[in-house]
Amino acid sequence: MQEVNASVATGRRTKSYEMHALSGLCYCADCGSKMRRNGGCKSNSTVPVFMCGTYSRYGKEYCSTHTIRQPLIESLVLADIQKQIDLVINEPDIREKLLTYKKGAAATQNNAAKKKTVRH
Repeated sequence: MQEVNASVATGRRTKSYEMHALSGLCYCADCGSKMRRNGGCKSNSTVPVFMCGTYSRYGKEYCSTHTIRQPLIESLVLADIQKQIDLVINEPDIREKLLTYKKGAAATQNNAAKKKTVRH
């Protein structure tokens, strides 16, 4: 479980201790830094955006301004998830490979748990 927790990206919480679902998961295509969630791309805009963290912290000398509106990235992520689900549901070969993989992973976990209880 520690390996899983270590592999999951983490983001920052807001002042109200909320964390956005995509926090820590979006990266700039040019410099590779994490994208930061800001209130809006313009001072009069209320639509939250994700902005390149390097640009946000250090300015245009280090990376150009890359922003993507939160509703757009959410719809893209949702569409990709739906496409993956459709692929697994509608393609029998892929579904069988996934089920076989999951059974193997579950068996590996069970074996590891048994070994752990034997040692203690």
